[in-house]
Amino acid sequence: MPSMVAAMAIPLSCSSFWVINISDGFPYNGNQNNPKEEELKAIEEAKLIMDIETEDGHPIIFNVHIGTQGKECIFSASESELEDGESVFLFKVSSIIPDEYKKSAAKYDIAIKQNGKGFISNARPENLIKLINIGTSGTGGADKTSF
Repeated sequence: MPSMVAAMAIPLSCSSFWVINISDGFPYNGNQNNPKEEELKAIEEAKLIMDIETEDGHPIIFNVHIGTQGKECIFSASESELEDGESVFLFKVSSIIPDEYKKSAAKYDIAIKQNGKGFISNARPENLIKLINIGTSGTGGADKTSF
């Protein structure tokens, strides 16, 4: 299975892009015997993606943790706001939200704190849709979905 970085290898002359990863938690690439190694590898790959330089900036990674256990945390700015290891892992592989996306979030009455990350833990369906709309309209585009 190719790595996430290899799958996202792009010419440097393109526009920046954003990624939405919808997950139930920890990464798995077939190495059941060493889940910590899988986690560290995924963190390294996410950082490589976020460091890609394009004509108009770096890629933005949003992560959505689908779950029903625990409280929903939206665009957290600190790991201390999170309840479990899956949430902390996905927080680590999420981008800090740029200011133009914060303006888009305000349309949905979501105030993103300084250093808030593109991450929702235990996401409710309506907040998943809001995240998609924030990602698509954060750079001036129109909302793609509604609820």
